[in-house]
Amino acid sequence: REAKDPKGLEKVLDALIDREPNPKHVAVEVIKRGAWELLDHLITKKVVDVHETFVNSEGQETTLAREALGAGKYDIVKYLIENGAAVEGVVNESALSTGILGGCFQGRRAVLHMGRDIKAGASVNAPMGTLSPLAAAVRAVHEGANPKAIKGIIDSLVQQGANIGSRDEKGNPALHLALVNASSRKI
Repeated sequence: REAKDPKGLEKVLDALIDREPNPKHVAVEVIKRGAWELLDHLITKKVVDVHETFVNSEGQETTLAREALGAGKYDIVKYLIENGAAVEGVVNESALSTGILGGCFQGRRAVLHMGRDIKAGASVNAPMGTLSPLAAAVRAVHEGANPKAIKGIIDSLVQQGANIGSRDEKGNPALHLALVNASSRKI
């Protein structure tokens, strides 16, 4: 049975965490549920650290910030940034791309949230062979995101120096992907 009271859950976590084979996976589940108070508890108790990398249950190297970006939990991303977490350069994947596809940058504050990540070190470009933020934005529209909201993200990325010749992880140019989506009336 799932407890609803955060203080009650803290007590349960404290009682069981020593028996948990992978406490970092518990932290990821806490992130996915949006329970930053419980994440704060796990960090305070030194079960996890905002700076560490670990392997998630899918076998990928990750960080707490990357997991929060991918889960679309921006208040947790903000909390982690405020506590010194690196958002970029820890794993070989663009933090902004992860956040865009995870739904972290939505609504009228999308550009503001993305800007906060950029100030914290997220790059508007991506390493070669990985999904660029521009290509991620185009893909997000293809996958059903609001085109008007994504347009603001794309405009902001370009204004902040994103390479308009950037590509996805398969080498397809972001502009080509946008044209394909435009012909299917998604952008």
